Amino acid sequence: METTRKRRALKAALMAGAGLCMAGAAQAAGPMVKACAKDGQFIIGFSQANNAEPYRQHVNDELTAAAKQVPGFTLQIADGAGNVNTQTSQVDNFITQKVDLLLISPFEAAPLTPAVKRAMDAGIPVIELDRKTVGDPGKDYTAFIGGDNYKIAMEAGKYTAKTLLPDGGEAAVLEGLPSSTPAVERLNGFKDGVKANAKIQVVAEQAADWVPDKAQTASPPCCRRIPTSRCSTPRMI
Repeated sequence: METTRKRRALKAALMAGAGLCMAGAAQAAGPMVKACAKDGQFIIGFSQANNAEPYRQHVNDELTAAAKQVPGFTLQIADGAGNVNTQTSQVDNFITQKVDLLLISPFEAAPLTPAVKRAMDAGIPVIELDRKTVGDPGKDYTAFIGGDNYKIAMEAGKYTAKTLLPDGGEAAVLEGLPSSTPAVERLNGFKDGVKANAKIQVVAEQAADWVPDKAQTASPPCCRRIPTSRCSTPRMI
């Protein structure tokens, strides 16, 4: 059931991008979108943040399956390998190819913002998945599809405040990559959520960069600094 829902959501993203592309062709929408797919074939380029992360490989698989359900869709997936320079080159390559739609999960926000702007300036719709670049949807990129990381983390913080540490205490947080939008949103959401209990203090924060090995290394010393602390995982924060 969950897989079906995810596949439908990703298919909807692909169809939305194609719809934007066709609307641009029909209405000459200017720099926001370009005339495309005149032969009925849609070339979709996707720059994935890092295929080494199991979650992202799952997204790739779901996108591939969704694209296969739509006649005329060709999906090209490029692995950013956790490197902003690699992703920048991939985006520029997709622009040169004149793809009809660009999907991107930016490894970092600010460094990839110029590349996304170049795609938009070329009239290629850009849908950002899971992570964002700097700017606003509908202006600096076409759309964002992903969870509300701030709200999700705030709920985790409230749960910590009310259930895990109802009597108060000190908390240490392992976060993701600080230059990625989910890490920022989740850290802020969690810290705001634990404010529901004034007796809780977040006294340590350690970046793990979404890398399990780094999280395993950082977690013990982080928690040892505060013997009574509770630590969250980078999967959450």
